[in-house]
Amino acid sequence: MLVAYIRSMNTYIEMFDEKTLDIQTNKLFKISEFAKEAGVPVSTIRYYLRIGKIKSVFRTDGDYMLFSKDQIKNIKHGLK
Repeated sequence: MLVAYIRSMNTYIEMFDEKTLDIQTNKLFKISEFAKEAGVPVSTIRYYLRIGKIKSVFRTDGDYMLFSKDQIKNIKHGLK
């Protein structure tokens, strides 16, 4: 029972965590969705990550990199 209580409290605390709020209120994209929205191949996004041109705004517990809409605008602007 204590484990369930601790899990519930952690969930409640995460509701007020700044990064968690960002995920809930803004659409964040996995790398494949991000590449599609930006109009570039995933390999280009991975290259940009490797050279430091972009970095993910958040990593999930499953180690997925997440990207924001603002970053899509920056990628599109950088391609012009």
